[in-house]
Amino acid sequence: MLVFLFSIFEFFYYCSLWPFACSCLFLLLKSLFYLPFEFPFYSALGSNPSKP
Repeated sequence: MLVFLFSIFEFFYYCSLWPFACSCLFLLLKSLFYLPFEFPFYSALGSNPSKP
């Protein structure tokens, strides 16, 4: 939990420093949050393309 709060603080720190780093970190956080949900779906699609 403390590491998560520190990463949020670091996110806003870099956002104030450099807007491009803000967008990069946002994409990184978004991929970290969505990857566990999307990966089984895409792997199932790749292994069984005939199934809906």
